[in-house]
Amino acid sequence: MIQKSAFRLLWSGQLITQIGSELSVLAIPILATTMLNVSALQMGILIALEWTPPIFLAMFVGVYVDRYRPKIFMITSDVARFALMLVLALLGIYHKLPFYVLCILAVCISCFRVSFDIASNSFLPSILPREELVEGNGKLGIARSFSDLSGPPLAGFLIQMLTAPVVILFDALSFLFSAILLGFIKEKYNVSSGPKGRVWIEITEGARAVLENRLRLSMLCIGAVWNLFYSGIMAVFVIYALKILGLSTLVFGLTYLPGGVGVFIGSLIFPRIVKRFGLGIIAVCGILITSLWGLFLVFSNIDMALSAPILMLATFCFGLGQSLYNNASASINQIITAPALLGRVSGFSRLIGGSMIPLGAIIGGYAGEMLGIPTAIALGAVGIFLTAIGLACTPLIRLRSDFSTVVAV
Repeated sequence: MIQKSAFRLLWSGQLITQIGSELSVLAIPILATTMLNVSALQMGILIALEWTPPIFLAMFVGVYVDRYRPKIFMITSDVARFALMLVLALLGIYHKLPFYVLCILAVCISCFRVSFDIASNSFLPSILPREELVEGNGKLGIARSFSDLSGPPLAGFLIQMLTAPVVILFDALSFLFSAILLGFIKEKYNVSSGPKGRVWIEITEGARAVLENRLRLSMLCIGAVWNLFYSGIMAVFVIYALKILGLSTLVFGLTYLPGGVGVFIGSLIFPRIVKRFGLGIIAVCGILITSLWGLFLVFSNIDMALSAPILMLATFCFGLGQSLYNNASASINQIITAPALLGRVSGFSRLIGGSMIPLGAIIGGYAGEMLGIPTAIALGAVGIFLTAIGLACTPLIRLRSDFSTVVAV
């Protein structure tokens, strides 16, 4: 049985802050597109800058998360993001936000987001026993589904009514709320065993745990390639929706609504179907369903009258597929990894997987400028689909849900 009080606080905090984050997922690129009038290449540069410093920071964060309490990093990250988002919102409200300042703030916010994510991956096993991690990840997935369901449509409406900077202000407050709730959680935590060595030695331990495990390594490589094509699409997606498809911010926000439904369905059925089919098959099916998102984006430009419905179908596939894959991969890593290594394994995985995001964003933005945005999206969609097929050919698909014989390393 899940430790109800601790998990309830974590779940509530994640629900509020994820709703706030979903507001900013639309508000920040819409602010850049409408108020700053950035080009496709500039949008690609912004995304690349958001991801480049954090992927190197992740390795060091992983070491210190394993040394100390993950909750400290989560609270610090939430408070820092509150302050940074507050500054971003105020600069936007008073029209004092040049592009380079937006880039600097985005980089800082992204660094603390990565710190929070790595710490949270180590935090869940500190409040749940090993056999309840699948259930816990499924319940957190339901919280994500509520945020995905309500966040983007709410963002579209609020941006239309109040402007993007005011919406970003709401996100800032959500981080403060999350930090307060985390402060009330009592957890037992695991630190890396043995004497504390040099940081690089501890980083090497995390890297070795990934590189010497065939299952982790195959998931990491496929995920890195997937990130390359996904970030290429996202570099031009907002411009594509608002300027080529001609959607209003309200309609654009509504197209995300089925994505929340997909996340909810995936999280709801996840524990049951894992018991029947195994984590490996569910992870592969999840990434295959997600790949349909890119293919539907390609066809959304054929008939403007059908653009919004096709985008809704695309986001449903993305939400459902990502829910299944993310819950499965998180459960796999938490179960097969010793608790004292989780931070470093997550940090190294972030380094390798995240390194493709800046590259993909630059390539996507450049392709959008040179070949046209619809062509850039089509190339990314094909790449995502082929990557999903590649994952089905890895050892992951043979992984069952019974981990009683798996040794955590």
